[in-house]
Amino acid sequence: MKKVLIIILSLQLAGCAVYPQTNNVLGFLRLADHYQIERQRNLTIPFESSIYVPIVWSTNAAENDVNAGYLLLLNQTAASFRATFRRVEVGAVEENSKQLLKSAKQLNCNYALIISPSDWHEGKGLPFFDESKGKTGVDKIRLAIKLVEVSSGEQLDQIEIQGKSGYFTFFGDTPAKLAEVPLNQLARNLAAGRRPFVAR
Repeated sequence: MKKVLIIILSLQLAGCAVYPQTNNVLGFLRLADHYQIERQRNLTIPFESSIYVPIVWSTNAAENDVNAGYLLLLNQTAASFRATFRRVEVGAVEENSKQLLKSAKQLNCNYALIISPSDWHEGKGLPFFDESKGKTGVDKIRLAIKLVEVSSGEQLDQIEIQGKSGYFTFFGDTPAKLAEVPLNQLARNLAAGRRPFVAR
């Protein structure tokens, strides 16, 4: 029994050590955090672009922790994109499609990055319970992201990000935290082949 506990503890420590890497063997086996990015188009935009990230998801929901998590997600998105692009602005209030384009124009932004969660699950309890009952400790997130050109209002790309915590990393995750690695990757992909912006 003692050997079994030592093996389990070693595997948990190994799982913590790999977080938050991208998809790998441990991610494939659902032991470490893993994610997936799907894009309709693989276009790039200039590194000198200004990007607007509006609030489009209702923050008047009953669960305050979900509201706080969504706002954290938007700020996390801004941090990911500021590492690559010249300027990123986050909306102050919830906006519809017309309002967000107006706000983006007022802020002289070239593109709007519209993020709408389609799945936001913060697991409760241990990850060995039935996931369909919503009691699992495995956190999940799915984001529908649209890249819109502000001047024309044209949608340039549709992106879906899915993230799921692993069985060895479930205790330190939140849905917003799961999106950090794929958002970093998305920012790099959108500016692929271009010189990164360096603030002076």
